[in-house]
Amino acid sequence: MLLEMSVKLRRGHLDLTTQLSMSDASVGLFGKSGAGKSTVLGLIAGTLQPQSGYIVLDGKILFDSRKGIVMPREQRPVGAVLQVDCAHSTETVRDNLTAAFNRTLKHRRIFKLDFLIGLLELEPILDHPITLLSAGEHQRVALARSLLKSPRLLLLDETFAVIGNDYRIQLVPILKRLQEELGLPVLYASQSLGEILGLTDRLIVLEQGKVQ
Repeated sequence: MLLEMSVKLRRGHLDLTTQLSMSDASVGLFGKSGAGKSTVLGLIAGTLQPQSGYIVLDGKILFDSRKGIVMPREQRPVGAVLQVDCAHSTETVRDNLTAAFNRTLKHRRIFKLDFLIGLLELEPILDHPITLLSAGEHQRVALARSLLKSPRLLLLDETFAVIGNDYRIQLVPILKRLQEELGLPVLYASQSLGEILGLTDRLIVLEQGKVQ
């Protein structure tokens, strides 16, 4: 897996001019609030678009302003659990996760649907509309949906801080195993070095929209 990214985006008070690269390893994206961490993840996931530049994952162009290429979010081989997600669905949790499972080719499936439902304790909310979920519930469903997609890269934005320590204790060993056995890299954005170091000892430090 290789991610190459060089983008520019002016958004509110943030002037993002970022160049970064990832190889077959998980990386922590570290910085203070407002540094641009969530924006970088949104650009990779496709919930945001840069004003110029390029994003390439495993040789696939996700975005290239010069070539006029913008790959739709749904087609990107990326799983993303974001704090701010522009995707809304009137589906129930059950229907949403089942659709994600069915869209993934059988030979690429890493997880069984029932396993993730049990792991993330989603049984009590399976028939709830996604629009009515709490923030923590929404993050757990988004994580299950992202893993069902069998992505080439998993993006996590302060995920453990939202879903709670109990789930972090369960999920960190699974994510490490995915990294080691299946080569699934994780880009984890956080203000907490402790959370980042639970997954990786590699850091990208972001400050005011620029990689330091």
